[in-house]
Amino acid sequence: MTFEYSMTIPSFLCAPDDRLGLDGMASLFQEGAWRHAEKLGIAFTEDEPSLFWVLHRLGVRCTRRPAWGEDVVITTWPSRMERLLALREFTLHTTGGELLAEATSSWIILTARESKPVRPERYFPPEKLTGAYQLEMPLGRMPTIPPEEALPLLEAARWHRVRPSDTDRNAHVNNARYAQWFLDEAPRMFSSPAGLHALSFTAETKVGQEYAVITGGTEEAPIAEIHVRDEASSRGSATDQAPTTDTRCACRLHCIA
Repeated sequence: MTFEYSMTIPSFLCAPDDRLGLDGMASLFQEGAWRHAEKLGIAFTEDEPSLFWVLHRLGVRCTRRPAWGEDVVITTWPSRMERLLALREFTLHTTGGELLAEATSSWIILTARESKPVRPERYFPPEKLTGAYQLEMPLGRMPTIPPEEALPLLEAARWHRVRPSDTDRNAHVNNARYAQWFLDEAPRMFSSPAGLHALSFTAETKVGQEYAVITGGTEEAPIAEIHVRDEASSRGSATDQAPTTDTRCACRLHCIA
């Protein structure tokens, strides 16, 4: 039940230092997951799908960031089930076998009309799962920035409007785009590349909404959050001023040693 594909790292996935960043890795892993799901007949990519996959959490640990023009191999496999979550693993190697990065992820299947969860066992019979997982990653509730700390941070934050180019075929912000926003607005979260970076996706974000990135937590366990609000919540203000308390966290980033 493993799947792999090879590619040369393109310039458009690289950071200014010509190396792949977290957003680029998320894109490669997401592409691998989609290709494998399509091969297994569970990609749900028909014109009007009744079901769709939602990424719940992605944990990535990087050993070395590959450079622009480097040839790599992405390997992925579904590993196990945890209640409504289907877990999928990833590795990123050079063609010579050097491990560059490893990742684990949890996914939920939702109905397209009601957004209700569907048990993954219908599509991944337990006997076909390897049980082998790449990384230990918490699957339950993760620490948050307390509301009393978040509010003044949101009041001082710069807000940005979600653009059509930020979204995927389901009209939701692409998972890799959240990682890009964290790289842009919270670079200190990436000062320790050897740790596990865990992205938790908690709410959908759509075109026309506005988002801001805030940071908190401790020096040992920093947290960054992307909060979103509806356009009407800005009360006609400029997007970088006067946010209201009517926001919700759409994505959260933890650095785990």
